[in-house]
Amino acid sequence: MKLETNSKQIKILFIVSTFCLAIPSVLYIIMGRSISDLVSDFNYSLQLNTSHNLINALVFFIIFLFLFIGYFYIVKNYKKTFEKRKDIIKYIIIVAILFTIILPMTTTDIFYYIATGWGEAKYGINPYYTSIKQLKEDRDITDDEILNKMPKVWEEQKIVYAPVWPLVCKVLSFLSFGSLPAALLIFKLFNLILHIFNCWLVRKISGKDVVGIIYALNPLILFETLTNVHNDVLLLTFILLGIYFIFKKKKMPLNIVLGVICFAIATSIKYVPILFIPFILLYTFRKDKVGVRIAKCLGLALIFVLVLVGIYLLYAKDIFILAGILMQQGKYVKSLMLTLYVITRSKYVFLLSKILTGIFIIYYFVEVFRYLFKKKIMLSSIFNELYVITILFLIFVITGFQTWYIMWLFPLIFFQKSKNVKSILNLSVGAEIASVVFFNFGEAFRYGGIYFILMIAIWGILNVNWREKIGKNKKIC
Repeated sequence: MKLETNSKQIKILFIVSTFCLAIPSVLYIIMGRSISDLVSDFNYSLQLNTSHNLINALVFFIIFLFLFIGYFYIVKNYKKTFEKRKDIIKYIIIVAILFTIILPMTTTDIFYYIATGWGEAKYGINPYYTSIKQLKEDRDITDDEILNKMPKVWEEQKIVYAPVWPLVCKVLSFLSFGSLPAALLIFKLFNLILHIFNCWLVRKISGKDVVGIIYALNPLILFETLTNVHNDVLLLTFILLGIYFIFKKKKMPLNIVLGVICFAIATSIKYVPILFIPFILLYTFRKDKVGVRIAKCLGLALIFVLVLVGIYLLYAKDIFILAGILMQQGKYVKSLMLTLYVITRSKYVFLLSKILTGIFIIYYFVEVFRYLFKKKIMLSSIFNELYVITILFLIFVITGFQTWYIMWLFPLIFFQKSKNVKSILNLSVGAEIASVVFFNFGEAFRYGGIYFILMIAIWGILNVNWREKIGKNKKIC
């Protein structure tokens, strides 16, 4: 009886914490303030001045602390927390809607998406070859509220994503008919639909309610997907669809091809799915002889490349279409490399970054070849391998790390050992809570190093102190 009472209270606590996060946005809208004047710069209240930064940081920390406490309690006691499956669904939808009504709080990326899409939809520019600043210089469009809201940091930069995303931005921005509030609402509703669909996919793939809850109620996913409206939710949709088709009970050739196509589309948003697909295919053909395994993988690799190239041809004029994407790896933001540079101020940090990237590439291909010739391949070992590879990639390779990149780990929660799943969830805590650094000091270059150290410290502490209550190596997903 006591546990049921506690579960009800925790559910309410989670909702109340979410509502507290939403209050400033609700007040902003009620007061009739313009979306054009919205400043998403880690100013929690959207109204307080910089002298209240410490208060903003404390408020953010307390709210997210309660969110994560409630989240872990609900995951652990989900059977007592929800009587029926329909109760889970209702709760997930209510929480998702609350996070959706919160205005973008810690990033301006959504306004970059909207402006890029509108530039193509309204003015017919190719976002890979013409920046918004160039568009403004070529035409008299000073009264366009969508383009005027384009973050200054992005104005001179051409699109940095693979072609599926600018295509989506074009369609969604077109539906706004030039209204910035309408565009923001459309993008948010789009992400809300994708989030609910992803929750269904996770539940469908795993066959377990707890795995669906792990994904659906994770505060980092909710905040970065629905509040800050990042495009990684669409990336996860196609990764999850790829896993769904490839791991269906009836592994027909068509299902596997559909899975590969989904992974190719996902790669046409961000390139990270390239890390996953070889290992998943090697597991799929694990019963075949090495020669047959190689032949099948090469055939599907050809399909993958053809789909990828076909999508790029929608925009490509030349090889320079890749310039924006490659430019991302040249940015040093909130990462290990930035931390080392801030501490040492040494130019050799850039060389170290190249060396670590080279080591990672060698390690990756060694692991691919190891599994290629491995006689017995376990599903858990494949997903454990992908977990290790993705963690190494996030920490040692990416120079421009961002909080929402942790979402890339969530398609790997299937078939994992419990300690790995918990490690992913603990990292989501560290990545989001560490943002208090920017609430207090601002998003200056040098504070990215402090963010990274704090994130790793929180992650490490939570991993060390986590008590395995369901068996050391027992799979929960």
